[in-house]
Amino acid sequence: EAARLRAEAEAMLAQIRQEKAEAEAQAADLLATAEADAKRLEAEAKTRIEESTARRQALAERRIAQAEAEATQEVKA
Repeated sequence: EAARLRAEAEAMLAQIRQEKAEAEAQAADLLATAEADAKRLEAEAKTRIEESTARRQALAERRIAQAEAEATQEVKA
């Protein structure tokens, strides 16, 4: 009886260790996926910010050029 109980306990322990290893592997996979997603989102956000900054700079440059042209016309008039 004691030997049977010991064998059951050892089998349960082995199963628990296996489940723990599987859970740790899943957690590592989830963490790796989350880190990859975070890097991707960061890169996308950086790209959007750079594009927005470029658009704003181009708009500002157009406005400056227009203001300079208007000022030149006023001086000539």
